[in-house]
Amino acid sequence: MHGQYVNIRARIETLENLSGHADYGEILGWLRKFHTPPSKTFLVHSEPKSAESLREKIAQELHYDAAVAAYLQKIQL
Repeated sequence: MHGQYVNIRARIETLENLSGHADYGEILGWLRKFHTPPSKTFLVHSEPKSAESLREKIAQELHYDAAVAAYLQKIQL
């Protein structure tokens, strides 16, 4: 560090089953902060059943138009 060797006293740990992705509660919380709802919300990253469940929660709780994108689906914006 700054041209000096520094002894490091650390060990490496591995944590299993963690995700850097938000859960549905965090996603709903983020969407709730929008001043103007999106005209359509596309879900593009999840297993089909999980994505459909989140789509339903978005529709029921926020009344947003949401859709689960199909594999290789193209959408003109």
